[in-house]
Amino acid sequence: MVFLALGIGMLGYHGFEGMSWIDSFANAAMILSGMGPLTPLSTTSGKVFAGFYALFSGLVFIAVAGILRHPERIDCCTGSIWKKTRRNPRWGVTSASSASSRALL
Repeated sequence: MVFLALGIGMLGYHGFEGMSWIDSFANAAMILSGMGPLTPLSTTSGKVFAGFYALFSGLVFIAVAGILRHPERIDCCTGSIWKKTRRNPRWGVTSASSASSRALL
């Protein structure tokens, strides 16, 4: 996810501002990390791109932080959020299987 965001920033800075690839990388990395651009922007389209890229970078930061905080709730294959199972403190089993556990007692 981070490398995709970095690639989008590099393409934007290279295309809209005409920066070299290394300057595009440096500016995209600085925006993505929250520091700000290294070189001043000269074109209107580059400034608009930089504004939207900064907003996009903030959302990427929040998404990555959420995944790192709760990785067990994200299913990477389907993108769905797992349901949290409740444990029955009396039997120590999940709520779905607690009825069958009581039937055995």
